[in-house]
Amino acid sequence: MAHVWLHGHEPETVGSDDPALVLVRADTLLALSSTSLRVTGRLHACADIVLAQAQPGSPLPGDFHLGLVALLGRARQMASCTGDDIVLTVTQRDGVPEWTLMRAEDLW
Repeated sequence: MAHVWLHGHEPETVGSDDPALVLVRADTLLALSSTSLRVTGRLHACADIVLAQAQPGSPLPGDFHLGLVALLGRARQMASCTGDDIVLTVTQRDGVPEWTLMRAEDLW
């Protein structure tokens, strides 16, 4: 069975020289919170994951977290139709952050 995965960082390591990267299944996401600096997902009562972090001097768009919600549906469809695990991550295009869907095998 294919899954949708979210790529992020452990909150306490964001901004460090060696941030802890995390992959979690999207179906474990309980809530999203968003500021101009980051989008954070709540996994359970005491675990969060930073899904997007603003670049210095360039805040995230106010509705950036809604893009994640929109792409989750598309990612689930892709995983169901192709049988591939799909990873949802943030990339930068011309200095502007955007949510990106990738097949897990393309990240290897």
